[in-house]
Amino acid sequence: MTLSQQRDKTCFFIAPIGDEGSAIRERSDDLLECVVQPAAVACGYGRVIRADGIPTPGIITNDIIQHLIQDDLVVADLSGHNANVFYELAIRHAAGKPCVQMIQKGEPIPFDLSQVRTLRINYPSLRAIERFRADLEKQIRQAEKRPSAGDNPLSQAIELMSMKKSSNRSIRATAELRSEMANLRAELRSLSADLADAPNSRLVADASKEALAELNRQLR
Repeated sequence: MTLSQQRDKTCFFIAPIGDEGSAIRERSDDLLECVVQPAAVACGYGRVIRADGIPTPGIITNDIIQHLIQDDLVVADLSGHNANVFYELAIRHAAGKPCVQMIQKGEPIPFDLSQVRTLRINYPSLRAIERFRADLEKQIRQAEKRPSAGDNPLSQAIELMSMKKSSNRSIRATAELRSEMANLRAELRSLSADLADAPNSRLVADASKEALAELNRQLR
């Protein structure tokens, strides 16, 4: 990759921002500066932009949508279940381009997004941030490598709708099976995440993770 190509690659960070001086803003700034920016730069991105950092004048919503559709990568922080974040994430899913999800450890992942791999961060632990930055870098590289980088709940639903309308009975049956298995995988992933955060539940959590891994192997 040339230096010019690296400068051209842009990552858009969607996250709860909060008011200046608030705890939400402090957390978002820390994650942007200490986690997302370093990980993205290590993966060859020249810029990481958050909504409040868009420099051009005009209608801010239009600028945000443009970044969500056009930028090479989006990193989405689902912490706090912020409505704006979910709205912007849906636009990115519609664009069908690479996206990496993250959430604060201990917070539930909404069911519709639980089938998508989501990194959990233990903020404000400095050691956890160091580990998480490395995990985020790996996840960014994986998102870039996957041929189905735009694979998300929206694209999957559109594909299944098309398959269910097929005149081929076998394709329709396959669509129904994929739908049921996807729901089961989402439930297992959600259960595994919940149990991982609960005390004295290590054995059950491990069993849930093994079941999820086996189901993922069956779906490949």
